Amino acid sequence: MVTADQVVRPQFSGRYIEVIAHRGCSGSYPENTLPAFQAAKESGATMIELDVTLTQDRKLIVIHDETLDRTTSGRGEVGSWKFRELRKLDAGSWFDPAFRGVRLPALSQVLRLYCNHSMHVNIEIKPECLDEHLQPDGIEYQVVHEIDRFYLRDRVIVSSFGWKILERISAIDSSLRTALLYEGNLKQIKLKKLSKKYKMFSFNPFWGKLYPDFVRRAHDLGLKVFPYTVNSWQEMAFSLCAGVDGAFTNYPNRFLQAIRDLDTLGGEAGNSTD
Repeated sequence: MVTADQVVRPQFSGRYIEVIAHRGCSGSYPENTLPAFQAAKESGATMIELDVTLTQDRKLIVIHDETLDRTTSGRGEVGSWKFRELRKLDAGSWFDPAFRGVRLPALSQVLRLYCNHSMHVNIEIKPECLDEHLQPDGIEYQVVHEIDRFYLRDRVIVSSFGWKILERISAIDSSLRTALLYEGNLKQIKLKKLSKKYKMFSFNPFWGKLYPDFVRRAHDLGLKVFPYTVNSWQEMAFSLCAGVDGAFTNYPNRFLQAIRDLDTLGGEAGNSTD
């Protein structure tokens, strides 16, 4: 078991790599649940990622999809249910009957796991939460409040596909690190312009669109690159060889082993070209 003072960021080709447990250890546990996040603490991962959205009564709940159908016993849109109703749903049986009765967690429940732990946390805010105008009870203010409540400011990255949300997060607190999520063609991205506008900490693309020159351009601008979602050995090797600073994975143990295996070979791929 990994404890707070044993979390070590692995290295590949001389650089530190973030092993980011995507929705917790979601390859082996029901995603975005406390068992998945607890397993991530024990896996050797250096960061966890979670998804947060708003309930009908404007409370924070951790779930990825806009609808409940895939990962819970409920049906319909998450935003049409009240928090107390969502907390009664089964969020584990869809994955395996052994997890029957596992609930959707509040954001505060997940952050509480890490307030005395050295792991970092990536909070992805779902774009459907974007209000037309910034509201006092908007998800942006609520997320910032929870980060401060658990004293996690120096260990949190806030990310989203809804870049307007990240603008608002930075306006509320410019010291918080933010990350732009993107699944499109990276050759069309004006990275320098985006860096100036959003002042982000990292750019997190779909791994299948990644190429080494993009990573070099990001690094030249002082940006980290964390691709998603890297699950096979081949995907892990490709991403590491492209020069990334870490990656989101459903299988942190596999990624850690891939880092060890590839670094043993001498990290030649760290010098790869297009």
